[in-house]
Amino acid sequence: MPETVHHVVVPVDPQTDPSWMGLRNCIQTDGVHQRDNVGHKARDSPEKWSEAVKTLKGKFILIAIERFLCLTEQLCVLVGKNLVTMNRFFFALTVAVQLT
Repeated sequence: MPETVHHVVVPVDPQTDPSWMGLRNCIQTDGVHQRDNVGHKARDSPEKWSEAVKTLKGKFILIAIERFLCLTEQLCVLVGKNLVTMNRFFFALTVAVQLT
């Protein structure tokens, strides 16, 4: 990716990309629709498509990390460590904001 590219827009449409159906056990979402019938055999509903979009977003984030940040195995390890560190930071920040 050229240095001048600052962002990329990726359209996410679970109705045209059925790959989300096989990813539901691999990619964890926020669980908002955990009690809803959102499996690929479920009837069409806003909840089903919302869960499908969240699953596809997870897939595309992992693909972007692999293609643009994991140029070597060492970089992949560092990216993984940085994501874990960032997650701890954001969790601590979220807790601090909730306490104020």
